[in-house]
Amino acid sequence: PPASPPAKIEAAVAYQFSLGDYDAFVILDGVLTNPGVQPVYAPEADPALLKTILSDNFLPTDRIDLCANVLGLHDKKGDVILVDPGCGALMGPGVGHLTRGLDALNIEPDQVTSVVLTHAHPDHLGGLIDAQGRPVFGKAKVFVSKAEVDYWMGTPDFSQSAAPEALRVFVIEASRKALNGVGSLLVPSDFGEILPGIVLTSAPGHTPGHAAVEITSAGETLLHLGDAVHLYAVQFPHPEWTMIGDSFPKQAVKTRKALFQRTASQRMHGMGYHMPFPGLGHVVSQGGDAYRWVPQPWA
Repeated sequence: PPASPPAKIEAAVAYQFSLGDYDAFVILDGVLTNPGVQPVYAPEADPALLKTILSDNFLPTDRIDLCANVLGLHDKKGDVILVDPGCGALMGPGVGHLTRGLDALNIEPDQVTSVVLTHAHPDHLGGLIDAQGRPVFGKAKVFVSKAEVDYWMGTPDFSQSAAPEALRVFVIEASRKALNGVGSLLVPSDFGEILPGIVLTSAPGHTPGHAAVEITSAGETLLHLGDAVHLYAVQFPHPEWTMIGDSFPKQAVKTRKALFQRTASQRMHGMGYHMPFPGLGHVVSQGGDAYRWVPQPWA
């Protein structure tokens, strides 16, 4: 008789590691795919050079695939802190799988006591609410910079952005839906320490209130870069290249260079929300403004 086909291996949904006293994890919320590369990504780049860089890194040259990596910190009390809870139901069927990952780790939504946002784009905060717009984590305070809340809840300035009108309208509506959905759980915060050992660091450009999240525990530090970088193979060697979602592209470049320099010079653990899963690694200087990303080996 013909051999039975091999069982399909389910995609990895969670990676566990240690960060100081935390039992940490990263959940793959899914993958966002953009057909084509320019002008959405690296619009300043020479097309031939960009194609060469992508090809040299064994990446497709006709599309961009970005992971959505949700960082979790499980403390000794059993409480859980999440950083950027994924896309939820706001970004289509390829993403929004955070709760599946939590289930795999036997974590109940009520165990999540804090959620920290790097910024308020829908692919980073959609997981705060369910398909009906209700809070997913009913016991969790949601920390985000005051500057970010003021930007999206006011009249967002897109004067320096290349985003088309339809994209602007979608992002504003989706972001406000999630921020309003969590209601009194929202904690607009000053930059600085928001929880013991967890610091919101101002990293403007992608959005005005965009933050890097610095986490220190038992002598170990991890710097979550948020959306300071999207294309690891492209923006580490060329941090001067931007993307269409940057509200203030020139400022985003300055911030990216500063974060890369800091992470590299201090040999910190780094994490990128859109890096290849699980998004953990280190930044290494290549001289001048050029850097490279070194993935952390799985353990």
